[in-house]
Amino acid sequence: GQPFIDSDGQHRRVVRLRDVHEQVKAEQELSRKEAQFRLLAENASDLVYQTDVSGNIVWVSPSVTAMLGWRPEDLVGKPSTEFVFPEDLPRVSAIRPGLYAGGDITALTIRVLTSTGQPLWVSLSARAIREPLGPTQGVIASIRDISTLVLATQQAEVAARRLRATTDSMLDPLVTLTSVRDDSGTITDFVYVDANHAARLVLARHALIVTDLSVRQTSRGAVIGDLIERLAHTVETGEPTVLDNWEYHLESELQPRWFDIAATRLGDGVSMSWRDVSERFVTARALAES
Repeated sequence: GQPFIDSDGQHRRVVRLRDVHEQVKAEQELSRKEAQFRLLAENASDLVYQTDVSGNIVWVSPSVTAMLGWRPEDLVGKPSTEFVFPEDLPRVSAIRPGLYAGGDITALTIRVLTSTGQPLWVSLSARAIREPLGPTQGVIASIRDISTLVLATQQAEVAARRLRATTDSMLDPLVTLTSVRDDSGTITDFVYVDANHAARLVLARHALIVTDLSVRQTSRGAVIGDLIERLAHTVETGEPTVLDNWEYHLESELQPRWFDIAATRLGDGVSMSWRDVSERFVTARALAES
C-alpha cells in the first residue's frame, strides 16, 4: 500500500483489499471442468480438438493417432483446415464464419486427410467457445469415423441403381404395392409406391399416374376385390399369389383380357408382376372348342 505520516507523526500505510473469492472460485471451477473434459476426451474413441480464434489447433486428443495416424504434436499449431480433404474445403470454409461468430455445426459429413494422405469420411460436430456476453475464444470440435457407414451407403446406392436397371429392362410390368388397413387392421386396399418402365407404360396408356394411387382407384369391377383379398393373404401369410389366365375387362376395350399374375410379400405390401396372355388364352380356347 501507499505509505504516509499521520497527524501524530506516525508512519502509516494504506492497504486496499478486494474480495476475489468468487473470481478464484470460478477459476477453480473452470480448471476443474477443463480437466474433466480433457479426461473424457482423452479416453473417447472420437477425435476431439480445440482451436483458437484464428482456427489453429491448440489441443487434440490422443485418439487422433488411432483414427488418422497423426501424433497430437503433428497437428498442434496448424490450421484445422489444413487437414480437410481439398474437395470438401469450400463447404467447410463457407460455414466457418458462422461457427466462429458463436454458432455450431452438427454432424457435417466431410473427408479429412490421414497421415498417409488418404481421405477418411467423418462426421464433424463443433461449437464456439465463449464466455457469457463475451467474444468467441475458439472452437471445440469432435470427429467420428463414419467410413464404414458411408461405404455401406454407397454400396446400397449402387445395388439400388442395379436393381432399377434390371427391373426397367423387364418386358413384364412390375409394381410395388403397400397395404392400406382400416381401423381394425384389415387390409382393404393397396397403394402403388413404385413401378418399372413397362408398368409405367401400361398405366400411362390408361392415363394413370402410379405413385400414391390405390389399386381400387386405378381398377374397376368386383374381380379387383378378389385380387386385393389374394394379395392381402400374401401379406398376412407370406404365401405367394399365383394366378393364371386371370380375366379382367379394361374400360377402354370391348373384350376382356387375360393375365398371368405373380406376387410375393415385401414388408407390409407386395411386389407384383403380370403378363398379358390374352392371345395365348384365346388361341388355346379356340383349339379346345374346334
